[in-house]
Amino acid sequence: MRSYHLRQSLTRTIGGVVREPRHFLIYRLDADGVVIGRVLHESMDLERHIDPASTWAP
Repeated sequence: MRSYHLRQSLTRTIGGVVREPRHFLIYRLDADGVVIGRVLHESMDLERHIDPASTWAP
């Protein structure tokens, strides 16, 4: 699993603006591309929303 905070997109927007990014993506890469597992607010407790023993994790 990997994470990507939308704060990293401040300089990458095209035609739009990310003013105060507060969310991050939990994702993984597989043979077909990117699989988004969760979109979480940065104030959320990660351990409550991601089970490291789940079959979703590669």
